[in-house]
Amino acid sequence: MASPWNIAAPNGAPGRPVPFPGVRARADVTSGQAGIELCSLADWEDRLDRYLLQDALTASIAQVLAAAGVDPFRKGSGFAVVGLVTGLVKLSEREYRHIHFLPSVAAALRAQLANALELYLSLYAPYARYGVITTGQRCQVSEVKHRVVQLDRKVSRWHHEICMPLGIDVHFRGVELPCDEAVTFHVHANVIFNPTRHLRPREWRRFLRQTRAFFGAHWKDNGKLEGVREAVKYVMKRDDVLRLAALHPAVLVELYHQLRGLHLVQPLGGFRDWRHALADLNQKIVPIHEHDGRKLVAVQFPPPRPRDDTQANAGDRLPASNRILCICLPRALFSPWKEPVALV
Repeated sequence: MASPWNIAAPNGAPGRPVPFPGVRARADVTSGQAGIELCSLADWEDRLDRYLLQDALTASIAQVLAAAGVDPFRKGSGFAVVGLVTGLVKLSEREYRHIHFLPSVAAALRAQLANALELYLSLYAPYARYGVITTGQRCQVSEVKHRVVQLDRKVSRWHHEICMPLGIDVHFRGVELPCDEAVTFHVHANVIFNPTRHLRPREWRRFLRQTRAFFGAHWKDNGKLEGVREAVKYVMKRDDVLRLAALHPAVLVELYHQLRGLHLVQPLGGFRDWRHALADLNQKIVPIHEHDGRKLVAVQFPPPRPRDDTQANAGDRLPASNRILCICLPRALFSPWKEPVALV
């Protein structure tokens, strides 16, 4: 299906993708956002308490995995975060791997995806809808991988066999795994879709009829999407993960192995193509705060610098020292006011 943002060149040559018409330079965003007050001091302190609790819970769950021989960290020595205005430092920390049920990881991945999807839908699919597809009765942890794989394939078939012939694009699929006290999982997925052209009433009725026949009782149309976070949810609720870590650590470790390598949260269709175009142009969607409130914009980042892989002789090496990895856009990390931060 053609993407709506492939704009043809005047001479008829293939169009260069234009993911967002008002791209801002990184330097402009840095200077414009530095010093912005994100919220009151009381709200910022509440926000900080939530983040500290989330980090502590993530560390405790990571310890359960590590005790079972699963390394929850990415390779590397970690980094410290330094505020370039306050001079305050968040001590060195290692990055967690993309394990979707670690609370800190889940929150970061959800925010990044939801921001991009929110902007995309506002530009190209303002009347998007969302549905829920289940896989039947609850299952044991040993069945989770099979259920997720089958669900992924079924959504893909539905997209190509039923949606595409009617001009309906599917933009997103996200798996959820609620776990009850009996340690059984309800495997289901949220999907976001929208027609790319006007559908006559009989065509829409045909779509609903075919979709119900394809999924049976395991399909529910939830109507027009009011906000992306209705559908872009956490793979697992934090309380469910904590209960497994405390009472059933072996099940949590088995769940890690069941989910390893699976695409649990997946951009599809035009939204996937748009994200690829952003990456090709080295642009990122970030939230900014201005006089009229929060908004999402595309920021143009400079091209990545080539990595220097040259190895010095042992006698020529300098003593180990701090090294600046990058300068990040302003964040309200150490106070309610945004400031640029460095990763060291």
